[in-house]
Amino acid sequence: MHKYIFVIIFGLVSVAHSEPHSFFDGSYVGVAVGGNLTQASTKIVGAADAILYNNNVVSLATNIPLSERANLTKNAPIGELFAGYGQTWRSLYLGGEIFANASNYTMSNRINTGFLQNLAILGDLLLGGSAQINTNVNLSKIQYGANLRPGILLRPETLLFGRVGFTVATLQFNVNTYANSFLSSTSQQVQVVFPATLHLPASRSLVALQLGGGIEQQLNPTWSIIVNYIYTDYRNIDSIGSSVTNFNGVDSLITLQLDGNNHASVITNAITLGAKYHGDII
Repeated sequence: MHKYIFVIIFGLVSVAHSEPHSFFDGSYVGVAVGGNLTQASTKIVGAADAILYNNNVVSLATNIPLSERANLTKNAPIGELFAGYGQTWRSLYLGGEIFANASNYTMSNRINTGFLQNLAILGDLLLGGSAQINTNVNLSKIQYGANLRPGILLRPETLLFGRVGFTVATLQFNVNTYANSFLSSTSQQVQVVFPATLHLPASRSLVALQLGGGIEQQLNPTWSIIVNYIYTDYRNIDSIGSSVTNFNGVDSLITLQLDGNNHASVITNAITLGAKYHGDII
């Protein structure tokens, strides 16, 4: 899709440079600021399995389920620089532009869970544990892309337009699990803790679809103001893996295995207000 957008933009620029018939004909540059809402839907699916062996025989196996869904949000300011070219045909308009924007997209979440099981077969022994899962979703702070702007002139000085294009970004999804398995004796008041960690970082570069629209109003022969709504779909990313940690005793062994099969999807919604300068830039 992004290749076709560039072809159309260059095609608009190559149109014969006759005298413009509308204020919105020709090239422009601008700047916009506003608010951006980032939303991430995360699905954490995993487990922490603790197994106690005595003389190579399984004495007990117990489990911490680590499954949870969470919706994360982030509100942050956004700034954008852009340049483009447009042409009108009667009341119809088609423009194309390139842009770069900057915002803060970082979101995080924390899950705490645990288990406790009485080892009746081993007398007064208890095998238990706890786990904490830290989830982080992030997009590159600076992004760039291009879009087409089809529109219609409501009046000679007012343009209503749509927006379809793409942005280039890096999406990161990090899931870090910190678990502690413990073996305790209630009669001897002794407890031994066995820690384990699982770090599952994931990152991918992508081209995300952008849709939106807005309205532009002429102020004077060279300046206009513009209001944009921009929706961006960054699609999905997965974070998958496992780790096994062994703790050896004289006649015993504790194995703590952590598994994760995690998923996140991210979208953003932005509203900006900007100013544009129209002139012979190209």
